[in-house]
Amino acid sequence: MPLATQRRGGFAAFLLWLGALAVGVVGLVYGGEISRVPSAWAYLGLWVVCALGCLVFVILRVPFSLQRIGALDPLEIPVYVTLTNLGLIGIAGIAPYADPALLILPDTTTLPNSLLLIGVGLWAMWGGYALLSLTWERGGAVALSNHPTRFAVPSQRRTLFLYGGVLILRLALFASGTGERFRVGGGLSLFGEWDQWFTYLRATAWVTLAVILLQGMSKRDRYSFRVISLIIGIEVVMGVFAGWASHLIKLAALILGCMVYTRQPTRRIALATLIGICGTVALTPVARFMRGGDQDLDALWQGIQIIAEGDAADSTWALFIRRQSTTAQTPALIMAKTPYPVAFRPLEELLLSPFSFIPRVIWRGKPEYANIGGILTEQYFGVSAKNGSSAVTFAGNLYLYGGVGVVILGMAAFGVLAALIYRMFAVPGLAHGQIGLLAAYAGVAIHNLHLGEGDILGTIQGLIQASVFFYVVAVWLCPRRAF
Repeated sequence: MPLATQRRGGFAAFLLWLGALAVGVVGLVYGGEISRVPSAWAYLGLWVVCALGCLVFVILRVPFSLQRIGALDPLEIPVYVTLTNLGLIGIAGIAPYADPALLILPDTTTLPNSLLLIGVGLWAMWGGYALLSLTWERGGAVALSNHPTRFAVPSQRRTLFLYGGVLILRLALFASGTGERFRVGGGLSLFGEWDQWFTYLRATAWVTLAVILLQGMSKRDRYSFRVISLIIGIEVVMGVFAGWASHLIKLAALILGCMVYTRQPTRRIALATLIGICGTVALTPVARFMRGGDQDLDALWQGIQIIAEGDAADSTWALFIRRQSTTAQTPALIMAKTPYPVAFRPLEELLLSPFSFIPRVIWRGKPEYANIGGILTEQYFGVSAKNGSSAVTFAGNLYLYGGVGVVILGMAAFGVLAALIYRMFAVPGLAHGQIGLLAAYAGVAIHNLHLGEGDILGTIQGLIQASVFFYVVAVWLCPRRAF
């Protein structure tokens, strides 16, 4: 499929459209023309406008996956971020209109500001992504493309060895009493400043899972189907016992992404999506009961009883609304309290965030990047961080450093980074069937992109570090004798 560089003539008009759209929305946010929404229907109308704005980028074929395989990749970073921000956060903002008890704002007057700020951030992200996606030179200097078969045949023995080793490690952490920390990518406090790299080691489970799925789906035989079913079953059980429903959602996203990469029939993808949604809804109550400190048979039995009584859907929906409606209001709360009474955070803290991987032993004055959720809880919610942290969202996180302008610039830069990662990993993988690179990219995306509520500074740091780490893993999984 020809690259989009052949359509460069319309790029100036595209930038003009994007700029006018961003300026108009910023004007609406500050001018207050849509600041007083009388009903949930008006909020839903704003949500539709935000969604249609993102859809324009898809129509322009900005996603690399559309340019390469003619299908939309759910793991392509801007696609994933858009789906989670609008689907899991934006739509939940309607709930406070129906149930005022869910409000964390004084009233619903400023609630639409959250959706508008998220929308501005998404459009800026797509604009930065388009900057590379629509202008990348054909045959550009990408070192990975010079070896089209280097990552084509991952070693099954090495893949199972690494997956099995990490699985044993996760089970050992659980058996030793560390509870939820045995989940893929879970937090750990055993190695001080080097905990993050140990977390990446456990997160290689996503890479090996992707290899198993991609190889099995490509062969399409009974043996491969049984192996895939076994591995998925193991991960579902691990996710439930870890007490994290997000693990189940990420697992479903990984499966769908691998189905797109292997070009499975649309009907099969739709069926897998339905099964994933139903399975997540059914198992979430069990996972929630297992999440706390009482990870025992009693907690497991409580969750099973909810499923047996047919209340799984209601329980999952109540949990979703209670959690995500708060997240949906957080950007508006940040806008209302910043810069007064809470001052903007230092801009240099934002600019230095790409170097946050440097240990505090070396960087004595290193800001508390990992504690932004705790800072938000204390300064904006008035609750001690000891009681937990709050989800800040990408747009809300950037607003803390200077307002809407920083949100636009920061999300555009995030879009450029996302395009670079996809171009260096997924595009060569799709173009030349390099399973190792596709699996590494899937691991990078799934591990770092949470359900729309994570902080963007930690995500950028994680994307850069995980790209390096998982590339090394892909090299090890694909020995030179294979090509």
